[in-house]
Amino acid sequence: MNSGGFLPSTSTATIGKAFNEKTQQIFSKILKARKADSLNDDSEEALQRKLTALQHEERALLSLISRLRSHQRTLQLEKACLDKFYEESIKKEMFGTEEDKRGMNNEYF
Repeated sequence: MNSGGFLPSTSTATIGKAFNEKTQQIFSKILKARKADSLNDDSEEALQRKLTALQHEERALLSLISRLRSHQRTLQLEKACLDKFYEESIKKEMFGTEEDKRGMNNEYF
């Protein structure tokens, strides 16, 4: 964590943009695989192409799932940091800081 209490410099918007670009690439590969799958030729070669296309689609979908999980973890970490920051801000507003408390005690004694 940096001194501000938030995650390092990569912003959610930057991560989201990169994620969207990668997602588009993956779906483009899936569309190509499905076009290959639309062949009606039952020859061994055509079936092999269909199998290869389905394997590519499976890898693309697994990659997408992995990226979604990673993005979800990043968002959860950011949320936890923001929740902690918010909670600390509320406590400071309601009860003051430790420094404020020490100052108040010194005034009375």
